[in-house]
Amino acid sequence: MIRTLILTEKEGWHYQQLKLSLTKLNHSVDSACISDINIVLGRNETILENQGERLPKIDNVIVRFIPEEH
Repeated sequence: MIRTLILTEKEGWHYQQLKLSLTKLNHSVDSACISDINIVLGRNETILENQGERLPKIDNVIVRFIPEEH
């Protein structure tokens, strides 16, 4: 199964539509708040952490973020 992480600030309608479509394509879908993610890029390894907790191997990352208007 393909593991996909969706980075978002909230799990609204657009997130639900992405998750539904990906699930139909046999993806396991997780989400995390874009503000809580740490990404460490190495030569042979990429480490993803959510609030300091290391995430299991992720195959795809989708960023679903719309900045607030000020």
